[in-house]
Amino acid sequence: MYLPDQVELLKFFQAFLQQAGLSSVSIKNYLSDLRHFLSFTSPEPSAAAGLTLTTKDIFQNLNQYLDPYLQAQKASFTPANTTARRLASIRRFSTFLHAQFGLAPLQGQALKGTNPQGLALQGVSPAASLSSAKILDQFKTYLEKDKKTPSTVKN
Repeated sequence: MYLPDQVELLKFFQAFLQQAGLSSVSIKNYLSDLRHFLSFTSPEPSAAAGLTLTTKDIFQNLNQYLDPYLQAQKASFTPANTTARRLASIRRFSTFLHAQFGLAPLQGQALKGTNPQGLALQGVSPAASLSSAKILDQFKTYLEKDKKTPSTVKN
């Protein structure tokens, strides 16, 4: 499967977000967050002799890059809300890659169950996840009553 180069992909992603009705500020944040993640995953020029890492490589092996990225976010004392927003941007981009280019649908799965501190939420009891689902549903209802945009509620 062919994917355009990174610059072209970001342009397509921007158009995808515009078509979804997101505000220009939201789109700017999505693109900024994505560039931040992609620049983290790019090897140093001196270490990259002959190595070209593509966006496809990164998103087909997302856990390999996501775990160190989350640890770096934690080590640099990035606020949890910022890290969560960046994860949402990465998740949205992986959804875009699947929808537009058929990149493996599991890519978004790598992001599920990951908290902003970079720790996988494993061993959570079904009752705890049930209450989490209930909390999320209540929050969604709150956002809808507060007349937030559908894209805000969805995210």
